[in-house]
Amino acid sequence: MITSCRFGLVVTAIVLSSAAGAWAQPGRIVAVGDEWTISNSAFDAHPGSAAQLVSNMGDFLTGGAASDIAIFSNHPRISGSQSTDYRSTLVGDGHSLTLNPAAGYSLATLQSYDVVIIGGRLNGNVAPDPSVLTAYVAGGGNVLLLTGTGTYGDAFGENAQWDPFLVNYGLRLSTDFFPSTSNVVVPFDATPHPVGTGVSALLWGFGQNVMETNPADPFTDVLTADFSGFPNRGHETIIGTFMVPAPGGVMFAAACCTLAGRRRRTKGGVLEPAPR
Repeated sequence: MITSCRFGLVVTAIVLSSAAGAWAQPGRIVAVGDEWTISNSAFDAHPGSAAQLVSNMGDFLTGGAASDIAIFSNHPRISGSQSTDYRSTLVGDGHSLTLNPAAGYSLATLQSYDVVIIGGRLNGNVAPDPSVLTAYVAGGGNVLLLTGTGTYGDAFGENAQWDPFLVNYGLRLSTDFFPSTSNVVVPFDATPHPVGTGVSALLWGFGQNVMETNPADPFTDVLTADFSGFPNRGHETIIGTFMVPAPGGVMFAAACCTLAGRRRRTKGGVLEPAPR
């Protein structure tokens, strides 16, 4: 189901862009609960799955087209010495990367790129303004958000930093890090979602859940990994995505609003009657 404020966000983005002469819709989001998943350590632990995950996320956010990507972060596993493998993978896939653009973090700067990768803090140890990301995605920009960095002290801090952005698009972060042991390799649950295709394992280093604010929302999905070997854990939601199907985003949203009271969607995309 689409909440009225989120449906309004979709409509507003499309109306504003069509008034300017273009029929646009919000961009896409991939939110990952731990930056270790794409670090050099992940490529050392399971190079095939790590590279596949990075390529999948790039394809999902760009539609498979060679794109200009900006990375905004001072975190070593996002923009520094421990991030070289994932960045090389994206370049190998045909994308161009800019690390911490000199123009600085602003909506105008973000809008000059097809995709923004962000997590942790900016250069100068500044926390990014999440409202800039909200506006960027509303105007058609695409975001890969890497959380669970520890930059904000704990999971509550990460939640407070990024949820003001994510909740506008039906996603949110948990307020606890898990498991208690960092840097573990866990099985990645099979999924038809394009972000998870061909990924069998995941390096996890004390991250947090990415969850849907409403599991019936047709614009969001979550991908899971198996943490059942750890106390009080199971198949945990560790990646969340947002995407408005094209074309006809507004018509699709309106149809979903009509159906929401009568039917719910399974994660495989199949509609089934809601429980009575």
